[in-house]
Amino acid sequence: MNEKAKVFFIAAATYTDEVESNDRFSLSISNSDKYVDIVWSKLPADQQKKSLLLQKDVLSIVSELIPAIKASPLLNQADERDIGICAKTMRAALRLRQYQAWDTEILHDEKLY
Repeated sequence: MNEKAKVFFIAAATYTDEVESNDRFSLSISNSDKYVDIVWSKLPADQQKKSLLLQKDVLSIVSELIPAIKASPLLNQADERDIGICAKTMRAALRLRQYQAWDTEILHDEKLY
């Protein structure tokens, strides 16, 4: 899978070089549907298909790991969550996107006097 992903990213780089720096900046700051798939749309259909197949491979591997994590006495839910975040990050990269995750944060709006 590692080699397949390398080949995909090398090929994808040749198609995405034409995305202007302004578009890249917009991708990183905007949630607008207008910019979400600008890089992905530069890929030809065969490259998009390769990406989707690699994403299926990622999900297949993760689905095999989760039962092993649950059965392991040394691993816990935090490890399971980390695997999920890694899988989402890999899938996002294969869609030529970025994925970020945050820990749970509890906000209090009570005033302290």
